[in-house]
Amino acid sequence: MIAYGIEAVCDIISRMGPCAPVSRDVEYSKGNFRNMYNFFTQAHDGWHYLASLALVVALAAFLVNWLRGQEWSQLDQRIGTYAIIVVDIQLLLGLILWGVGASLGIIGANAARTIEHPFTMLLAIIVLHAGWVWTKRSDETVRLRNGTLTFVVTGLLVLGGLTRIWGIL
Repeated sequence: MIAYGIEAVCDIISRMGPCAPVSRDVEYSKGNFRNMYNFFTQAHDGWHYLASLALVVALAAFLVNWLRGQEWSQLDQRIGTYAIIVVDIQLLLGLILWGVGASLGIIGANAARTIEHPFTMLLAIIVLHAGWVWTKRSDETVRLRNGTLTFVVTGLLVLGGLTRIWGIL
C-alpha cells in the first residue's frame, strides 16, 4: 500500500527528475525483518558491555563513598542517573529485539530467551528505578547506602538473567 503511495508521489513530482522504481514487496519482506533482527541482536549484545560497565561503576562509586563516610554529592547523582540511562537503552534495545523476533517467529522455542530473560531484566529495571527513587528521597546520610543496595540488587538480578541466557544455571 505504501509502495503505491510512493509511486504516486514520484509521478506528481516527476518534473524534478526520474524516480527510482519501488518494489512492492521489499518494505514488508521477512528479509528486511531478519536484517533488522540481526542489527538489534548485535546492538543489544554490544550495548550490554556498556550497561554492565555503568552498573559496576555506579556500584563501586556508591560503595567506596559510603564506606569512606562521605556525603552524597552531585557527582553521585550524575553517576547514578547516567547508569540508569544506559541500562534503559539496553532495555529498549531488548524490547525491540523481542518484538521483531516475535514477528519473525524466532522467539518461542527457547524458554530462557522468551520468558525468563526478559522477565528477569524487566524486574531488574523496576528494582533499579524504584531503588533510585528510594535513594533520592532518603536522607543525605543514608543515600549512599541506599544507592549501593539498589545497584547490588539490580546487579544480582542482571547477572541472574544473563546466566540463564548463557545456559550456566
